[in-house]
Amino acid sequence: MSCLNSIYTGATGIQINERNLQIIGDNLSNLNTDGYKRKRASFHELLGGIIHGHAGSKEAGVGVGVLNTETDFSIGSLKETNINSDMAIKGQGFFMVKGTADGYQGAYYTRVGNFHIDKDGFMVDANRLKLQGFNLDKDGKVVGGLDNINISNNSQSGRASSEVKIAANLDATTAAKTSIPDAAAMENNPAQKSSFASTVTVYDSRGQAQELEIHFSKLSGSGAAGRIGTSAHADSVSSWNYQVLAKQSKVDTTPAPVDSSKLYVQIAGGTLDFDKNGNLVKQDKGTGTRNTGAVHFKGADNSQIINFDFASGGGITSYASTNAIIKTTQDGFKASEMKSFRVTSQGYISGLFSDGEERNIGKVMLAKFQNTRGLKANNGNLYSSTVDSGAPIINEAGSGGTGLIQGGALEMSNVDLTKEFVDMIKTQRSFQAASKVVMTSDRMLMQLFNIKR
Repeated sequence: MSCLNSIYTGATGIQINERNLQIIGDNLSNLNTDGYKRKRASFHELLGGIIHGHAGSKEAGVGVGVLNTETDFSIGSLKETNINSDMAIKGQGFFMVKGTADGYQGAYYTRVGNFHIDKDGFMVDANRLKLQGFNLDKDGKVVGGLDNINISNNSQSGRASSEVKIAANLDATTAAKTSIPDAAAMENNPAQKSSFASTVTVYDSRGQAQELEIHFSKLSGSGAAGRIGTSAHADSVSSWNYQVLAKQSKVDTTPAPVDSSKLYVQIAGGTLDFDKNGNLVKQDKGTGTRNTGAVHFKGADNSQIINFDFASGGGITSYASTNAIIKTTQDGFKASEMKSFRVTSQGYISGLFSDGEERNIGKVMLAKFQNTRGLKANNGNLYSSTVDSGAPIINEAGSGGTGLIQGGALEMSNVDLTKEFVDMIKTQRSFQAASKVVMTSDRMLMQLFNIKR
């Protein structure tokens, strides 16, 4: 009954082409679905019994079947949305999300980065699953382990300054002071006693801005009387004292009691040694309570110590050029609120605060799999790991093949419209051919039935 077998063989061709057309239709339906990955059917030959002939025995084919449906994980084109919470991955990584999907609580993975901030400050996707990564403190350090990213703390308490870096030039042609002011003299009227002065803003433990004055006085020699530092550098040819002053009205106490009759309180001091080329060879900090950098601003923590660094941050020189402060940097900041945020290519969520500063408040981590085709597809453009996919390999963006993140963008579907139309035409022709096999086999059987008439 080979004619009957051929009907079943043709029928398998009809069935698999119906299945293939369903997959093509699914691809075309999701042409505009962000992050969608096109599917394709993989076919295999079905073998039946053994045919014996003059050339020996051969296995007979009985049609075709669907081996499996594969997902094409090639990267789709990116489109800019200008929405700061949107993200797209330029690599093979997946966003990690947690929550309930299809009635199951667990960890899921997605290429779709259309996140938003919910009422509780969590970054969630369209399925309300929470984005995974690290939360960071105000110093940019990781708090805890991998967790739901939350940016609800949209305000930053101030941070006390602990270090000030100063880049400057002290004019080498400046005449040396004939009388070098000590701390007591400077606290009375510093403007009339130093060679050059400037101001720097620092912050106390409440985040309150405080202004300090820095005074420089040129010595007659590196070992001259009045030197605040303990010993000169061997290569030193010129030296300057530096003295940092706070207004007496702004402080409660320094390590020494505040003299209410003075206008200022010296909190730090030392000597700067320069070589014959005008380069700094030594910052020689002074000793004693007025030179430590300790300060107690009114209403703030009394344990604040500020280190004044003239060697890094651009450094200080003594060239035959105008006295000038080129740049000052310090590590404190005032209390502020987050106005907006952006996502960097390394996955940092960087908050833009009302004080004009930008600080990292979170970090998105990505997952990668040894066998992405082994992932199980779920509703909502979600995937879950399986034994075939292997466990997720977690890395930061741009590491381990995960790819960089583009903020304010989404990955589009990787469906190729032209290819799908070509596949649809091929499927239609294959369906017609399989149908013809069934029709022809049916006519042959009818002819056999008519023999006995």
